[in-house]
Amino acid sequence: MTVTRVRPVVQILLRMWRPNTFPALPMLVALQKVVTLSMTRGFWHINAVVINSSLPDGPTSLDELFDWPWRYAQQLLVHHEKKNTFRATFAENSKYNINVTESYAGMGTGSYTLHHQFNALKGVLRESDRGDGTTPGCGSVRSISAYDVDAHCQKVLASLSEEVRPLHVGGALEDRLAPGVHMQLEIIKNKVQSDLSKQLSQLHQKKQDYTAKGLAEQEQKIKEDSGNLLMNKYMAFL
Repeated sequence: MTVTRVRPVVQILLRMWRPNTFPALPMLVALQKVVTLSMTRGFWHINAVVINSSLPDGPTSLDELFDWPWRYAQQLLVHHEKKNTFRATFAENSKYNINVTESYAGMGTGSYTLHHQFNALKGVLRESDRGDGTTPGCGSVRSISAYDVDAHCQKVLASLSEEVRPLHVGGALEDRLAPGVHMQLEIIKNKVQSDLSKQLSQLHQKKQDYTAKGLAEQEQKIKEDSGNLLMNKYMAFL
């Protein structure tokens, strides 16, 4: 590492970003590499250094920093050694819609990222048209549904811009079921649990016939069988 000059931390982090890396990761790595802390008279000071590198410069502005979908698309469809294969594959796949349904959706980062990357790939393919028939199709990414039990995540999902907002936003699995269905599932669960309690009670009435290890193994098997039975009954009903 060569110390060349001191710069503001933000500029250093921007400069260390690379087109073929996810934006957040190099920032975390950069913090470890170029930022050191020292204390003088009770105050923390940030000391930053620039690392000489032969790699291409990163973005010079926040606009460029968040333009990573286009950078990825250009790497695949314009600069990569297998670009012809990637172009032909994506040209074919872009004819079709991608419908996204998410469980554990969080704040919709997955579908949001896919939407912007898909559009960037189409844009780069269109701009770099070589007359070889690899033009983008009319397909699009649509978020059909997104579910997360966290209320804050649900609010974020519902407030996303219209082009990426899920058509349906929900919470727990139970929220997707009609009241009558939920009631029937509860009846099934109670019946299986009642049968499980009876089986365990009968087992312990004969515990003198087992070693401690044998009793524990038999009890575990009964519980596993009961769990499998419950799942099968759920699936058969649904």
